[in-house]
Amino acid sequence: RAASLTENDRQYPCLTCHPSLLGPGLPCPLHQPPERQIVVGICAMMKKSKSKPMTEILERLCKFDYINMVIFPEEVILEEPVEKWPLCDCLISFHSKGFPLDKAVEYAKLRNPLLINDLNMQYFIQDRREVYRILQEEGIDLPRYAVLNRDPDNPEECNLVEAEDHVEVNGEVFPKPFVEKPVCAEDHNVYIYYPTSAGGGSQRLFRKIGSRSSVYSPESSVRKTGSYIYEEFMPTDGTDVKVYTVGPDYAHAEARKSPALDGKVERDSEGKEIRYPVMLTAMEKLVARKVCLAFKQTVCGFDLLRANGHSYVCDVNGFSFVKNSMKYYDDSYFHVLFNFTLFKNPICVSLYIASYYIASFIYIYIYIYIYIYIYIYIYIYIYIYIYIYVYVCIYDMCVYICICVCICIYIYVCVYVCIYIYYIYIYIYLYIYMCVCVCMYIYIYIYIYVYIYMCIYMYIYICVYIYVCVYICMYIYVCIYICVYICIYMYVYICVCVYIYVYVYIYIYIYVYIYIYIYIYIYIYIHTYT
Repeated sequence: RAASLTENDRQYPCLTCHPSLLGPGLPCPLHQPPERQIVVGICAMMKKSKSKPMTEILERLCKFDYINMVIFPEEVILEEPVEKWPLCDCLISFHSKGFPLDKAVEYAKLRNPLLINDLNMQYFIQDRREVYRILQEEGIDLPRYAVLNRDPDNPEECNLVEAEDHVEVNGEVFPKPFVEKPVCAEDHNVYIYYPTSAGGGSQRLFRKIGSRSSVYSPESSVRKTGSYIYEEFMPTDGTDVKVYTVGPDYAHAEARKSPALDGKVERDSEGKEIRYPVMLTAMEKLVARKVCLAFKQTVCGFDLLRANGHSYVCDVNGFSFVKNSMKYYDDSYFHVLFNFTLFKNPICVSLYIASYYIASFIYIYIYIYIYIYIYIYIYIYIYIYIYIYVYVCIYDMCVYICICVCICIYIYVCVYVCIYIYYIYIYIYLYIYMCVCVCMYIYIYIYIYVYIYMCIYMYIYICVYIYVCVYICMYIYVCIYICVYICIYMYVYICVCVYIYVYVYIYIYIYVYIYIYIYIYIYIYIHTYT
């Protein structure tokens, strides 16, 4: 076939490029033009663009075939005009110390790339007054605050009244402890003033220098120059919560020791600040979403204060990365940068749509399969439940019938027994009645017989006998009677003895008296005679 080709046919690079093989209008699969890649530009100061978190995320992005990373050199950013800056489809740019934000905004207007973080909103993030205003408009909880704006030319003219344990700003009183923040977000010299009851003085916070983040000062007076935000001090548990958002639907949170405690930074054996993972509540996740959307910063960090059962936002930092968290790097790559750059390439979009429909089909298939399976399972469950329920009902009904039959038999037996006992009772009653009648008859007969044929002594004997037989207590009476009789006998015997004793005593007394009388008479007579 190759030998039969003409000179006109040899203009094609290979045999597969010939229209007779491919058909009109179809490209050769071996000589297709190269796919257009997405260029992601990193426009930031060299210290930030070469930092470890940025390097970790860029390394993950570079694994994607359709993404090409371009880091703007710091010399180009600072010295070259924006027209000579590298071209890009997606721009990651954020403000830091020394960064020309105006040139970055001008470049975004000139090239119109896809912005990960909005550049115009970064002007507001640099002013704490604007940050608080936006947070307040979004309905996000803030500490109670007041803004003191001083004119640089006349710093004395301001609405500030300072007392020993409080300050009054614009008519609003802030008792100590309270916080004094510069309105410029780049100024990290935040002061906390304490009341005299706590020893007075102030804790002065600053950017970490070595292992120090704050220092105590005996000075209790507020600063007299510059504009500041005065806010209520929120009593936390000694920690600050740092939240890092990656899009409105992802937030990573860490806790660190509050610099307001003693100013000493806790570090591990590698010299890194110790931070602890934190689980955000549903309300805090909603706050993170609001902050991300309000400031139009896909990658954004802000500070939370947990106090009195609520969470308050006290600062928004803009573009911030978590240090030393591989999980966060993977999430950042997948949730934001990868998804944002994906939709700039049509082939990626087609693949994404195809994969979306395939995934949707699989999802629907699995859903229908699970639904049918669950439906059958529920049907079998209901069938078994009804079967068991009917069986249980029949069983219960049989049990109830048996119980009812047993109760009826029991009642019948009880009635029968009662009737039987009743008849027995009547029989016994009649028997006893007949016995009593017979006994009475015999008694009357004996009584008449004894009354007629017996003498008085026999009558007494029969009376005693009847008394003993019918009333057993008669024996006791007889005993008492006998005892009384014996007592009477003894009494009579004692009386007779006493009578005899008295009689003998009187007789002897008279005899002795007469004897004495005669003796005296004879004694007198003899004495007289002598």
